[in-house]
Amino acid sequence: MTTATRVVVAQRTEAANIALHSMLTSWGYEVTIARDGMEAYEALRAQEEPCVAILDWTLPALDGIDMCRRLRDGGPQNYVYTILLSERRPIEDLLEAMDAGADDYLFRPLKSQEVRARVRVGSRVIKLQEHLVKARAEIYDQSARDPLTGIWNRTAAIEMLDNELSRGARAQTPLAIILCDLDHMKRFNAEFGYQTGDAVLRAVAARLGKTLRKYDSVGRYGGEEFLIILPNCPCEASASVADRLRRALTESTYVVANQPHSVSCSLGVAWTGDCRVDAEALLAFADGALSMAKRNGRNRVEMARSSPPAAEECPDQALTNS
Repeated sequence: MTTATRVVVAQRTEAANIALHSMLTSWGYEVTIARDGMEAYEALRAQEEPCVAILDWTLPALDGIDMCRRLRDGGPQNYVYTILLSERRPIEDLLEAMDAGADDYLFRPLKSQEVRARVRVGSRVIKLQEHLVKARAEIYDQSARDPLTGIWNRTAAIEMLDNELSRGARAQTPLAIILCDLDHMKRFNAEFGYQTGDAVLRAVAARLGKTLRKYDSVGRYGGEEFLIILPNCPCEASASVADRLRRALTESTYVVANQPHSVSCSLGVAWTGDCRVDAEALLAFADGALSMAKRNGRNRVEMARSSPPAAEECPDQALTNS
């Protein structure tokens, strides 16, 4: 079922708004009425989908042309097709409106069929915009996926880490990452073949996805190594998550061609603590912890100090799991 186009209307008088509301709803549009320009702008910013805006040229708080400029310069991410309403104006004023970002205009007195035609054009444009945005998202998703496992590839995972670090800095919330490396996979591939090894990698990725929270992210960092991003996750919680992942990956076998196979993994954990670090530094700390896990016998979790938190916040010791 096709969703009705949302139309935001802002005119100078309540009577004019009511008349246009009645007209648009009778044609099947969903209508939001605003009493002034600022209220209209906030309503447009809140829209999650592209929409049509019918705006008076002159409005209290924020006029139509200034609103067009705001909408085109850092306004809503979704496209707003704007139609300005006014009495007849010289061509220079109309060109100014187009330069400000308006898509169309209507002169008063409004004629029902002309309004219907202009809004229909706007609706068609934003639906095309929706299709383009969806297609672009699908193309990005395909390019950002690891072709073997279907999870995020290295580039996409690091981009997500950058975004989460920025979000955590703004919200002043902790963030943890885990580097997880499957143990002795070169030997495994030599013994059982790369097809079996690839099947195990796909199964490992699936188990990671099922074990993590919905807002966590996992990507294939390289070879048999995975990067797990844990937003709003402090030191103690990240240690528990890492050990839960280790057990999820190692405590049951992987069946490939009716043959069970066991693998173990080593995990290195780093977190932001009180001091903010960039993605490169945080990954270096996690990699150091991962190397420690391998040196200390593998199939274990090691914690790295990515920043200097207080002693009571995270004990100065490695977490060891045998």
